[in-house]
Amino acid sequence: MRTPESSFLAASAARARTMGCFARTRVEYFDYDLYDALTNTPGALDALDEIKLRALSWSAAKFAADGAYARGECAHAAIMYTVALRALQFAPFKVAKGERRVRRIELRVKLGDAFAGAKSWRASAGSYAAALRDAGLIAKKRVYINPGDVDDLSTRDWNDGLETVETYEDGGDESKSVVREGAKTMSLYLEQCNARESKASIKGIFTPDALFRIGEGCHRAGRYGRAILMYETALTLQPDGPLAKSTAMVWLECGEMHFALHNPEAAITYFTKVLKCAQDAALSSGDVLCEIAKCYDAMNQPVDAERCMARVRDDPKSAPVRLTNRIWVAWNEFEKEQNTTKALKILKEVNEIKRTPEGLYALGRVYANLSQFDAADACFMEACELDPTSPKIWLEIGTLYLKGFKLPDIAVKAFGRARELATALKLKEGGCSIGHGYGTDVEGLTKHTDAEVVSLENDARMFSGDTFQELGRPSHALREYEACIDSARIQIRKLKIIIWAVVLLQRAFRAHRERRAKQVYAGAQRVVLEPVVMRSATHEEHERYDAFQRRPRPKKTTEAAKKYDMMRVRKQHVPIEQKDVMELMKDFSLGTRHGAVPPPETKTTKTAGREKSITTAQNKPSQSKVKRSLLVFEGANKASATATTTTSSKTKSLMGFDKKPNAATDNRKSTSTLFR
Repeated sequence: MRTPESSFLAASAARARTMGCFARTRVEYFDYDLYDALTNTPGALDALDEIKLRALSWSAAKFAADGAYARGECAHAAIMYTVALRALQFAPFKVAKGERRVRRIELRVKLGDAFAGAKSWRASAGSYAAALRDAGLIAKKRVYINPGDVDDLSTRDWNDGLETVETYEDGGDESKSVVREGAKTMSLYLEQCNARESKASIKGIFTPDALFRIGEGCHRAGRYGRAILMYETALTLQPDGPLAKSTAMVWLECGEMHFALHNPEAAITYFTKVLKCAQDAALSSGDVLCEIAKCYDAMNQPVDAERCMARVRDDPKSAPVRLTNRIWVAWNEFEKEQNTTKALKILKEVNEIKRTPEGLYALGRVYANLSQFDAADACFMEACELDPTSPKIWLEIGTLYLKGFKLPDIAVKAFGRARELATALKLKEGGCSIGHGYGTDVEGLTKHTDAEVVSLENDARMFSGDTFQELGRPSHALREYEACIDSARIQIRKLKIIIWAVVLLQRAFRAHRERRAKQVYAGAQRVVLEPVVMRSATHEEHERYDAFQRRPRPKKTTEAAKKYDMMRVRKQHVPIEQKDVMELMKDFSLGTRHGAVPPPETKTTKTAGREKSITTAQNKPSQSKVKRSLLVFEGANKASATATTTTSSKTKSLMGFDKKPNAATDNRKSTSTLFR
């Protein structure tokens, strides 16, 4: 008589005969000595060649990896999952077609979980990406057919069945269009695959919980587009969120990643959801309002951003919990409200809780604005020790030593370091991405957006140029200004250097000319004449051509020109005789500039509350003015006839130089102005 136990053993044996090696996972165990060597000896995994891998059982390696993962030994589990994947490609499969691919996808997902448990986020994202590509959920990776040929740009799909390093590279991030449209398509496909009556090969592998784990791993690795795709797909399949954390935390991470991908509109949508249940995300409403204000700032809507920040400042219940947001609120208090006491109080409390580079940086800036340079220097130096790769801190150190301590020699080194770090951040892949809060990057490090990194590099170059100006090295300053982004303040700085260079050149030329004139006057040096240009055939040809161009040409007359000549009255030149001089001199006047004729006397009268100037002198010149002008004319003729350097006493008496100058005339009289 068959007992239930005997019937169960018979069914198990039959299932083992039909499924081949998969039934042996229950009874096979991995060799302990080999397990100890692989997990404790560096390089032992790479020493496994094809012969050794064929002798191993992939199911036994998987069983050992599952045990290590359950015990929390995630690094050992990752090694054993890798051994199982390498042994799987040599395992004999004779029953189901595509069974090797299904097991490979399952092992790669588990390998990603093991790397995530070991905090190896990049390796985790690579394993997840290999599983998703193998399952057809994301695009295949394209590689060049002939990588050595530069002219041949033809590509092909990478074979994801190979266990190589290239297979486990994540292959980059998804585009915005894929993130926006791919979530609905993927959720519909996985919903059909995971249905009860479905016979899909990947059924039960990509569950909503698995998608949440994949999204978290990609989020930690900086692949925000792929993480959003996984999160939105998982939320569509399971709106209640994962088992490990609340839905509000998933919304918060999606909002932060959308903001990092320069999509503030979508980020505001997620932050608005979080605002309704902020406590589920272990935050206060003030934290969420700070994030919404940052999104409004990115959208160039300062009014809405200020409205959110005013709500945070005025409502004590909306006080933020995150240290970064508390620091930002304190700086907002100082910058907008000029409330120095409250800003210092908040920043000191934050730094007492935890001394972070961002908190010390903000505290140092407040001290620098209050001209407390020693306290600011201490804060900046401590912040630099905690985060030495932040260009923002080095930029403030240089500004402090340039404008505060007046030490440009030290400031120029700090500005150079800030410029180098900003350039490195700009060139580094993912270096400009934003990490927020608990569960992403390290809390409290100074974080920068792409625009901030570009602005920091430009400011570092500009301040370096200012420092070189202080050091008296304008050529270095001009070189730094040329490398900056062209703007009004850069143009003004360059123009100052150019104008000052022109002024110095003029001064040097004038000094040289004065020195040469003194040497020539003293007889120490002769006057250097211009060299005589020797005549040549070319000069004669030019002269002949110029004479040909200046030759008299016959005037072309037309009927209109003849008619005009007849109508035109031609003036004839009449020689001036001596008797006509008096007639010509009647209306002649030298004016007030030469000091010969005084200006007409005027009287001012007030009529109806306003002043009117009435000229008493007539338009016709007086007889005394005519005589004085005649005297000037005769004196000039006599002076030119004598042609002597000194003026005779008779000429002086005729001109009136022996008399006292009139008060109404200009005191600056000279013979040169009279003869002009």
